[in-house]
Amino acid sequence: MRRAAIAAYAIALAAVPAHGTEPATFRGLQFGAAITQQIPECPRSQSGFYDMKLERDTCYERNSSCFLTDPPAHLNCTEATTVNFRDSLRDVIWFRAFVLQADGSLEGLESPIPTANFGQIVDLLTAKYGKPAAASSEPWQSTGGVRTTAQIRVWKWRGLTIRLKAPGDRVDQGSLLITTERWTKAALKERGRGLQKHLGDL
Repeated sequence: MRRAAIAAYAIALAAVPAHGTEPATFRGLQFGAAITQQIPECPRSQSGFYDMKLERDTCYERNSSCFLTDPPAHLNCTEATTVNFRDSLRDVIWFRAFVLQADGSLEGLESPIPTANFGQIVDLLTAKYGKPAAASSEPWQSTGGVRTTAQIRVWKWRGLTIRLKAPGDRVDQGSLLITTERWTKAALKERGRGLQKHLGDL
């Protein structure tokens, strides 16, 4: 899911009622702290690139372009881009999640999920956090014309939102999106800067 789309979802969810005690962690990772200080970097092979066969514990990856002889100047090669989980949930949710950051700290995760596991994941999140604050459905259609109904569940607290949807980009794949209020505000600010730039170019 692209950053702009994630920001749009996070902003729209701001009106969903909050409930329960706000979680500070997810799958062992603490929000508001640098992910590079919480888990090790994933191991790399002799070629210099990441090799999942060498992984033994949950670890983070940086942008693989950082390992080029002449990496692009715009990349921040000190930040993590993805997390590879080595836990009991890797076959239920997914083994990999994309990292959402603000000023270098972990402020969210976006992970694909198997559509077939949607009900199981809802049960797990409900057992952990209570019933969803919102439940809805919407028509869904693939680029190939497959039609079905997408199911959406939302858990919301004052400073954190969990949004589960399936199907998502593909009929067999949904998404689990977790965003903090801090990340949403940063995304709004960035979107405002982008809008001002476009207006200046008109």
